[in-house]
Amino acid sequence: MLNDDQRRTRYFAQTGRSELTPRQRRRVRHKDNHQSALAVIARDEKTKAKVAAAEVRKRSALLPATSK
Repeated sequence: MLNDDQRRTRYFAQTGRSELTPRQRRRVRHKDNHQSALAVIARDEKTKAKVAAAEVRKRSALLPATSK
């Protein structure tokens, strides 16, 4: 993965400009936030919650239907 400085350098080389465009700045900021340690932890927690919910749905689908 590219770090912030590497990504900026690539954008400068692509555009030939001395500063980033607003869209490039947003993209660099987005990528940096996405790669942060807190984002990684949040994704792991979300994945664990999804797996747990899927297990509950799977178990409930295996139970016999109860009629009233």
